[in-house]
Amino acid sequence: QGAVTITASGTTNSPFKVPVTLIVSASTATGKIATNPTSMTFSAIVGGTAPTQRLSVDVGLVGATFSVAASTTSGGNWLSVTPGSGAGGGSFTVTATPGTLGAGTYQGTVTITAAGSSNSPFAVPVTLTVSGETIRTSPASFSFQISVGGAPQTQSLGVSIAPGVSFTASAATSNGGNWLSVTPSSGTNTGLLQ
Repeated sequence: QGAVTITASGTTNSPFKVPVTLIVSASTATGKIATNPTSMTFSAIVGGTAPTQRLSVDVGLVGATFSVAASTTSGGNWLSVTPGSGAGGGSFTVTATPGTLGAGTYQGTVTITAAGSSNSPFAVPVTLTVSGETIRTSPASFSFQISVGGAPQTQSLGVSIAPGVSFTASAATSNGGNWLSVTPSSGTNTGLLQ
């Protein structure tokens, strides 16, 4: 057992841990479907990009054809797998598309069906967790350096949020008076502030 940890400031699900399992076994018994991984977990943000993962399949029969299909139990058709068939074994791309899904957890299944395999059809459970909109900025922070009585300085701040999400921006200081301002004070989806 292990984990890959992804940390990103300003996200609602940081740090995010991806469990990793290593299974070492003898060759698959003839006529039995095996997959790696045996279950899949995806994370996405509302309106965000569609994450993908690889699924390795071995049906335990040399050259035997099989089909691979995706289905969901909630949220519509957010899960897909390509290609839809193979022979003997292969690697498949599984995609979880958050699209218009709201924040929440959604369940689905990738099903492998192979004639002659003792455990056919074989189900790989899939979980998609969609989190609320997150604000992303570029740069993540910045500073100003100015001489006493010097001219005001301007820097740009890129803002990005899920499609169709409106935002407001304001500036505040903790000391030294009102030396910081931001324009424009609102936007939708993306914007460049100064």
